[in-house]
Amino acid sequence: MLAGIKYKKKTKEEEKTKEEEKKSQIGLNEIRKNEKIATSEDYNEHLIRNIRKNKDEEYEITESQIKAEKLDTYKRLTKKTNQNCDHCIDSQNFNSKLLVSIRGSFHIEIPSSGYLSKGHCLLVPNAHTLSITEMESNEYQELQDLQKDISKMYRDELGKTAIFVENVIDLRRCLHTYIECFPLDPQAREDAEMIIYRELSEGDEEWTQNKKIIPTSVKGIRKSIPKGFPYIHIDFDGNGGFAHVVEDSNYFRGNFSRQIIGEILRVDPMFRNRKHNDEELIRISEEFKKLWREYEEIPEEAQ
Repeated sequence: MLAGIKYKKKTKEEEKTKEEEKKSQIGLNEIRKNEKIATSEDYNEHLIRNIRKNKDEEYEITESQIKAEKLDTYKRLTKKTNQNCDHCIDSQNFNSKLLVSIRGSFHIEIPSSGYLSKGHCLLVPNAHTLSITEMESNEYQELQDLQKDISKMYRDELGKTAIFVENVIDLRRCLHTYIECFPLDPQAREDAEMIIYRELSEGDEEWTQNKKIIPTSVKGIRKSIPKGFPYIHIDFDGNGGFAHVVEDSNYFRGNFSRQIIGEILRVDPMFRNRKHNDEELIRISEEFKKLWREYEEIPEEAQ
């Protein structure tokens, strides 16, 4: 992982009209007000259009902490990955049926396959980010606030506790990270912790150079795992949990964490990775939106 990478937008056009300049300077909330976008669904669609409108713009990568000889390779790989990413909103592969909500630097998706239970969702950075450990502090704070609201929704609407999972298995593939969220019966929390601890302890190479299990309840994931290390992190209710540095990515193929959670939730193995059709995705999306409606932040201008 190449740390310290920041993106700056740069248009190809040398001149802009006054109207374009004015519009580019006002915030999303003001755009929403001016165009009379009345609902969160309309806002999401509007934001997608604005992001996609600029999909052909070039991005300038700051070379801080990046070796010059690796920069060109990184640029080519990142551009190719972004264009084909399933989780970048401006990507040709993004499925808008999965989108539930956009909030700040993140959006919420339902999974395209392996929907394990009511409330199962993904928290996804809008920018093509490879791990939580590379985020800026303000973005990480946004994520923590979002996790708190997901936990509250699970508790109030479903009577459940929350498990948050991030899989950063192979950084060389430049995959878009996300936090997978699962609701869990509070009575099963203790057993879940033991199962997860055991599976992570037994995973990977026998003679590993790193600690098998790294607690994150005190320091959090960003201060527990250095930038540039692949890892699995399983967090309970946003209060920390267990992390494991991945040394053999082959051991964790096939969505290792989802298989563990599926076992805890007693979901039949044949359904843990089953692809959903459009009709199912629409039903699951609407089901989640009803749960999330009370917890979604909507700018005052649009209310």
